[in-house]
Amino acid sequence: MAIDVAKKAGKKRKSEQGGKTLKEPVPEPDVPQQKPQNKKIVFTDDGEQREVPVDGEKKQKKDKKKQRKQEGTGGVRTNVDELEKRWYEHFDGYNTVGELVELKDGEIAELRKLCRVAFEAECRNLQKNNPSDAKWLMTALEKGTSRDRANAGALLVQTNPLCNLAALEAVVGMVKLSNKGHLDVVEVVSELMLNSIMPAFRKLVAIPLRGADWKNVKKQELGKELRDRIYAYWHFEDALRDIYFSFLNNLSALIQTGQDNSKMKVVQYASKLFTMVPEKEAYLLSMLVNKLGDPGKKVAVKALYHLTEVVKKHSAMCPVIVTETEKLLFRNNISPSAQHYALTFLAAISKYGDFSSCEKMINVCFSFFKILTEKGEVNSRTMQAILACLRKAIANVKRDVDLANFIKPEILNTVYRLIHLADISIACQGLSLLLEITESKGAEQNRFYNALYRKLLDPQLATIGPRISNVFFYIIHRAIQNDPIPDRAQAFIKRLLQVAFYFPPARVCGVLIVISKVLRKRKHLTQDGQTPEEEGDDVPVQAPEDASDNDTEEPKVKTENNRRVTRYDPFHRSSEHAGARYTVKYELARYLDF
Repeated sequence: MAIDVAKKAGKKRKSEQGGKTLKEPVPEPDVPQQKPQNKKIVFTDDGEQREVPVDGEKKQKKDKKKQRKQEGTGGVRTNVDELEKRWYEHFDGYNTVGELVELKDGEIAELRKLCRVAFEAECRNLQKNNPSDAKWLMTALEKGTSRDRANAGALLVQTNPLCNLAALEAVVGMVKLSNKGHLDVVEVVSELMLNSIMPAFRKLVAIPLRGADWKNVKKQELGKELRDRIYAYWHFEDALRDIYFSFLNNLSALIQTGQDNSKMKVVQYASKLFTMVPEKEAYLLSMLVNKLGDPGKKVAVKALYHLTEVVKKHSAMCPVIVTETEKLLFRNNISPSAQHYALTFLAAISKYGDFSSCEKMINVCFSFFKILTEKGEVNSRTMQAILACLRKAIANVKRDVDLANFIKPEILNTVYRLIHLADISIACQGLSLLLEITESKGAEQNRFYNALYRKLLDPQLATIGPRISNVFFYIIHRAIQNDPIPDRAQAFIKRLLQVAFYFPPARVCGVLIVISKVLRKRKHLTQDGQTPEEEGDDVPVQAPEDASDNDTEEPKVKTENNRRVTRYDPFHRSSEHAGARYTVKYELARYLDF
């Protein structure tokens, strides 16, 4: 009983003490100060509280990542400037341009061994700088679609070209007709060569041609490490030269045996390589020029277009391209379509060529002109291309040479016969050629104007197409504008107004526009309707501005003979003696009701 009372008393005391503690003011725990924005509180494993700056933690994480990355790469720190350089920019100063020093076979073998050993050592060092996903890229190079494999190989070569020659060889080996995705591979490899691998300012140098460079390196006091790196890059350049040549061989196989879409794709990238990469440019040029004779029309036109664009960008290449085209033209068993496209190409680039190129074009065209006239093939497309090429080439060289000595008389006689016997399209091209030749030769002007005056009566003029119509109006406008004899110019205007009644309305408008332009500049040609009694004085002869004194004497003599002409003769053979100034242009009244 006493024990129970004691227990109750103890409980009572405890409850009283507990009540007292609840009533006492509880001291507030130590509240940590408000943490600054750049710090945070962390707890260690022992329960200790610590404040760590946030920026410091990030910096520690970055340092740890950087340390782990260096440990993964063997602790090698790469220079950013070194990585940004192309491989051919590293030791470009040791590529001498001096005289060629021939090496003996033993010296070549020794240099090859030095370069190979240095290359293997350099690859072992650079292998550590491969990207972290290099193994995955090597796997992607062996599996997947053709484009994915090509992209994987290209990425490997771009990041570390020296250590990934095998990947480059594998990608180049995919450029085959048996590979269904070869067009995608051609695109990837071509862009890789243009943008990353091939230098645009020099050709690649093989090891047997490094005699002068090797001699120069031996003379200089270079460290072993630097010298070995130079040798390593020489080995890489020699190997790259062989790989690039194998790539061009694969392109040549595609362009010869592939379908038209494959050929056109290869022509497109081959022209880019020829334009921007000096290496094997003769091989690429031969490949492109040969496609002018391709049986497929689309392929030939594609080659013609891209070759023309090459000449536009690099006019200095024109002589080399003309020489290669000449070889194609005089090849045995060449098809007429190949001749046509080759001559059309020469006509397209004639305005970009220098004197020597244009002179060679003229000789080539005259040779083919003789061949076709002897065969009687005067109405062919090839003849039209020949005349167009001659006209443009002669227009470039006529300021520097005397055309009387440059062009033989028998060729001129053949061209005049061609005008009267060939179709209207060939005749217009021949007239445009004669206009360029006879513009500065007074002795041949009468013959040209008589031929043109007679050709205006050709019934085929009413049915010509728009392209030949443009050539015809160009000839007429330029001939009348530069005619030094006013009577002859008036006869041309009169005959133009007469024959235009048989033309379509659009061509009639063209005739009126040409006449208005001529009369606006030569207002004295509006003086018509004269009579022999009113003709007390001779009509002054209008000489061209660039004509010499000797050229103006001949028309003056002929105006004296014109006094015997007293009326207009529309059927006169010579426009100069037609008497066009004795009549009025009655045809204009008819055109009001046209």
